[in-house]
Amino acid sequence: MAGGILGIMFVALLRRMMVDDKELPFPESVAAAEIHKAGQSSGSASKYLFGAMIGGALIKILGDLKLFAAQWEKFIPFGKETITGTPLTGQGGLMLSSPAISPAYFGVGYIIGPKLGALNFSGGVLAWGLLAPIIYYFLAPAVDGNVWASYLMGKDASLTMENA
Repeated sequence: MAGGILGIMFVALLRRMMVDDKELPFPESVAAAEIHKAGQSSGSASKYLFGAMIGGALIKILGDLKLFAAQWEKFIPFGKETITGTPLTGQGGLMLSSPAISPAYFGVGYIIGPKLGALNFSGGVLAWGLLAPIIYYFLAPAVDGNVWASYLMGKDASLTMENA
């Protein structure tokens, strides 16, 4: 939140330079410039801006009240496996989830247009759908089964000692 407030303050200082530049390099710059233009103009542009803010807040509130599904989640369980070195069994699985509905992203997408919106969306898909899993696969810390078993046994022993 502090980053957002600082960003708005700096955009307000750089408003004239940003609004006059037609070839802004970042989609957020385009959105910020359009919001400043709408806020400075009188009449319908600012009414449209505040109407969109109220609509976005309404969508967010209705989603939080569970009147519609803001996102989809499904857990697919795998078979039970014995934890190495212990008689304990554990069950793993795969968590599937869709992106949550965000009025802010819809608003930014509408303001910056389809070309920059598609570029922004494809960057998110590339980062979170391809690069993050690859980085996690190759750089995640490997955990020995015995370490996990001693951790579980230690927890179990501490719970037994508390109950005695």
